[in-house]
Amino acid sequence: MKQNELVSIIVPVYNAEQYLEHCFQSIADQTYTNLDVVVVDDGSTDRSAELCDEWAKRDPRFHVTHQSNQGVGAARNKGLVCAEGKYIAWVDSDDWIESDWIEQLYARIERYHADMVSISRGFRKHPEQDVLLKYKAIIKNDNEFARELWSTFTRREIFRGLIFQNFQIGEDACFLTQARAECNKVVLCYQKGYHYRVNDNSLVHSFQLQSMYSWVDSLEYREEIVRKEHPEYVKYMHWTLAIDAATIIRFCRGHHQEKGVPELEWRVRKIIARHIFRIRYSMLTSKAIHDTLAALKCLLLG
Repeated sequence: MKQNELVSIIVPVYNAEQYLEHCFQSIADQTYTNLDVVVVDDGSTDRSAELCDEWAKRDPRFHVTHQSNQGVGAARNKGLVCAEGKYIAWVDSDDWIESDWIEQLYARIERYHADMVSISRGFRKHPEQDVLLKYKAIIKNDNEFARELWSTFTRREIFRGLIFQNFQIGEDACFLTQARAECNKVVLCYQKGYHYRVNDNSLVHSFQLQSMYSWVDSLEYREEIVRKEHPEYVKYMHWTLAIDAATIIRFCRGHHQEKGVPELEWRVRKIIARHIFRIRYSMLTSKAIHDTLAALKCLLLG
């Protein structure tokens, strides 16, 4: 395969010393070698900063920037400023990728002359088949896209003018909703090769009230930004907003008596109620309909 185009891989790092060697080695071992690895150390207090600098000495494709701790959103924004590649990929510092991950995504974006390649959630009847979505079909199929930033491979120009907001949870979905609205062509594909490490102490796998409130803030921001900037797409967002809100309700189970939780659940149920009765069920697969009914149960029963 020709490797004419530089690909930037942005890796935000914060206190990930036990995972960095595996993560960085998997990037260094990519079969697509024309890489610009943008590592942003977000004020780590362990040995992460030292390990990042060591890798910059070992591999000239690794470029490290250090900043005071400002959060993963700020680290990603810094990464976008520093990135020089035609295309942008993302890897979290505690995860790792198969050796052909970048090659496979690069091949697709070049083959279809697309703005973005996005991993499918697998709801379609034949999820293993690539689907090229154009214009309105991109937002119309929003429920098909994975929510995480690592699931995308994008032309850098698409991100011009976009910034990550400072949410503890949900900032990926907010950013990608805005980014996809700027795309003319998106390839929806089913590609294995990214290994997401489950950390039971992470914000998305443990109940922390402040994080839950931040998650609700991100949903309301996502709803507001679509209404303001892309009102024609609102009718296609009802499903994803209702389902994501129902996920928060499920996290609250077992914590109903804790201070602040009833108020949180009330805000979340208002989001579900605004959207669940406006969903176009003819657009949904059987799996998506099942998830919708589960969200309705969260609204009615908690």
